[in-house]
Amino acid sequence: MTPITVQEQEKIHTYLEARLEPRIYDIWCRQLTFETVGDNAVRVPTANPYYRDWLEKLIRKPLEDAFQNLFGRVPEIVFQVTGAAAAFFPTAAAAAPFVQPPAPPREPDFVFNPAYTFEDFVEGPSNRMAYAAAVAVSESPATLYNPLFIHGGVGLGKTHLLQAVCQHVLAHQGDFRIL
Repeated sequence: MTPITVQEQEKIHTYLEARLEPRIYDIWCRQLTFETVGDNAVRVPTANPYYRDWLEKLIRKPLEDAFQNLFGRVPEIVFQVTGAAAAFFPTAAAAAPFVQPPAPPREPDFVFNPAYTFEDFVEGPSNRMAYAAAVAVSESPATLYNPLFIHGGVGLGKTHLLQAVCQHVLAHQGDFRIL
């Protein structure tokens, strides 16, 4: 079996992206790479056993369909833990050396609710102090109230305030990263 070219990998990704829910594809499949192993096998490197098991369970069939529809054959697909995790979680097959491809540009770690902004926050007597502290932190990150700790009952706006801080900081301080 010849090595899988970049164009062929792009075709596989396009096929998967068209057939999977966008969120599933973005989280689980966007960064997949495919390596030819032997005459009729393709290795899909994974970061950890959880990722490998999830791909095995839910992505194997769409991936086999992609190979069948695009190339007219279904190779043996092996999801394999690689890198440092492989030392702690050995796989059944002996692993060939794996060279990690350069990482694609980093995507945001969080998906924020666009309605959770300071403009949409309902300020009241029970959350006025938290609101003022959150606004101060968002306007001058890592200086006031560092760390910011918000505690309160259900429905008082903790999540709303934290997401509003994050969105404000990202919009006005481009070099910050939300962890």
